[in-house]
Amino acid sequence: MTSASDLISEIVILADMAAKLDSQPALSRETKKTLMGLCSTIAQLAAEASVSISDESKKYDVVLLGYLSNGVRNGCGGFSRKIDVIKELREICRLPLAEAKRLVDLTETGDHVDLQEELDFASARQIADRLQSAGAQVEIMETA
Repeated sequence: MTSASDLISEIVILADMAAKLDSQPALSRETKKTLMGLCSTIAQLAAEASVSISDESKKYDVVLLGYLSNGVRNGCGGFSRKIDVIKELREICRLPLAEAKRLVDLTETGDHVDLQEELDFASARQIADRLQSAGAQVEIMETA
């Protein structure tokens, strides 16, 4: 996978080439117009790559806030997605059943549980998506 800094280097090379071609007197007006469009595209790519670089340096935590109810009953003894969340949590964090259940139970008292810490955004998003599809309420928080 190409890193964002490699992408910026390639973009700078392309912009340099486009600028050199644009200064050629033998180029038609249409060709110069095409080059200007290319330069605009290159500028957009550079902006996107610089945002990507800033995201690469940030770290994120995945925090478990609770789990969804099926709407039949809430609270103790109610029908919920709790079991699905426990199963997914065990798989993601490689926890024994009792520990995964204990973490999910903590959310019933209003506690927030840090599940995974110091992750890049893509990994944090992937874990959050898996837990949300199981019925968990999660949040991705930027590490302080």
